[in-house]
Amino acid sequence: CWRRCRGTSATGTMHPGRSGAEPRRQRRRRMPRDRDGRTGRCRARRGAPAAATCGNGVMPALAAPDRETVDRVYRKAIELGAADEGAPGERIPNFFYGAYFRDPDGHKICVCKMG
Repeated sequence: CWRRCRGTSATGTMHPGRSGAEPRRQRRRRMPRDRDGRTGRCRARRGAPAAATCGNGVMPALAAPDRETVDRVYRKAIELGAADEGAPGERIPNFFYGAYFRDPDGHKICVCKMG
């Protein structure tokens, strides 16, 4: 490929110092396909379980109208059997106030107030 692509970058623009050559068209990237020809599949990271399990990549976040609601929802979740994953508090000063817990099925959930 070095002969064909010499003088251009992956985006099709010319490298500095080259003149006279036309920039190449940008190539479209194709989605990787699995053995059955389907796209959009993700592989597990090294060391991660191959099969999907609850809470290993998806975390719903519930928007709360104020900080008091975040505190109330967190306390109620813990009272009903959820596991603590992070007590209510500011995560980003003056912007993000949130709490994290896992429901009895193991799903991680965030309750937060932004702004």
